[in-house]
This record gives sequence, C-alpha cells and structure tokens, in this order.
Amino acid sequence: MQRYQFSLFNGEAVVARASEECAALREAGARALQMIAESIGSDERSWSLQEWRVDIADQAGLILITIGAYARDAAALKVTR
Repeated sequence: MQRYQFSLFNGEAVVARASEECAALREAGARALQMIAESIGSDERSWSLQEWRVDIADQAGLILITIGAYARDAAALKVTR
C-alpha cells in the first residue's frame, strides 16, 4: 500500500485535502472520482462552477495524475418557452 495525497479543486480553490493509502494508482484514481462525485452532489453551486479536479500526489508532493470533471448545464435548459 502506498500513501497518496489528494487535493480537490472546485474551479475556484482547493476545497478539500486528504491523505489515504491505496493499493495502486488506479485505486487512487477511483477514489478521486468518488471525491468529485460526492462534492458535486453536496454543493448547491456545483453546476455553476466550471471545473472540478483532484490532483493525486505521492508523499513527496509530486503530482502523479490529475482527474477532472466538468459540470455544465445543457443549452436546452436555458430555453424559455
């Protein structure tokens, strides 16, 4: 198991930091996606923010991978009739 550092950004600032042990970088990536999903679901402003991402770093602080997601309203939602 290796310890990874997670930094969650909401498009404006770092909103959470965590340190977790994972068996592999792939597992850390899955955890990062889970962090993004949980944050988008709990933040009322999440759909107005452009970018969510998690930087995953090793214990020395070297960023190994960045995983991101975009939450945007579709144009169809802006149509008024």
